[in-house]
Amino acid sequence: MNDKENKITLQIRKINTARRYLRYNAFLYGLYAFYMLTEVLDLAQLLFVRPENATYDLVYVIFHMAEFITCTALAFVFVIAALQMSDTKYVILLCVIVLLFRIGIVYYFYFYQEPLHQRTPFIYKQPTEISRSVRRLFITLQLIGNVLVIFLWGRIAYIIHN
Repeated sequence: MNDKENKITLQIRKINTARRYLRYNAFLYGLYAFYMLTEVLDLAQLLFVRPENATYDLVYVIFHMAEFITCTALAFVFVIAALQMSDTKYVILLCVIVLLFRIGIVYYFYFYQEPLHQRTPFIYKQPTEISRSVRRLFITLQLIGNVLVIFLWGRIAYIIHN
């Protein structure tokens, strides 16, 4: 093999590796969406059988549904990107947008508080220990996965253009 064929083979291997990480991200978002679906169904069931001192309401369920829908949509975005996209700049742009969007959603759902009025209810402030652990694990892995995909596709863009 000559040098040009080696470079092309290296590019193909790098792109296949980067697409594999896109699929891993899709899997992480899909798995978390499935977990959120079980939470939504559990909460919806609890709305019909109310204990006397219930601390949740329909808004609580709606915010869980928003998290579920967001993660499902982002899983589909990563699946489509892994299957269809090959232009590195579009993949990097897509991953940066998803990363910023996910950081914004996590901040708004988990950390945002206005001094006088709270628009989102404090639905994530006192979850069970399992729920807290699952959220911490998956949200951290999602953000790290996005950064890793951006890094890998950035390296591919650098290799291709040099």
